Amino acid sequence: MLPCIDKYEANKPVHAAYAAVGWKKKKEQFAESRREEPGAYNAAVRYFKANLKGDSYSHKDLEAEREQLASALPEQGKELEAVWADVKVLRDVRHWLSQVLPSEQYRQTAKPGKSCFIL
Repeated sequence: MLPCIDKYEANKPVHAAYAAVGWKKKKEQFAESRREEPGAYNAAVRYFKANLKGDSYSHKDLEAEREQLASALPEQGKELEAVWADVKVLRDVRHWLSQVLPSEQYRQTAKPGKSCFIL
């Protein structure tokens, strides 16, 4: 979100100048000469409308949220290591099943309400 805020703040004066132009032809010429700035401003506004809680943003609140998320990251990394260890075991099982079973038997899928085990 911070890059969008930076783009919004940097291109706000350009958008204000564009909005101040009263004639359609001059607006089109202005938009052609400065193609990237209004586009970046409008993209940031669209992002804010889609993702911003409330009417405005605060650098202080966003920085506090970023720090809180960064402090939670190491703990979640430890939890993910355990999950990835389980996933590795499952991948190994899948690999060895594909080596042992014929492909038509290995790729069978269970019908709803039926057991997925092949006897």
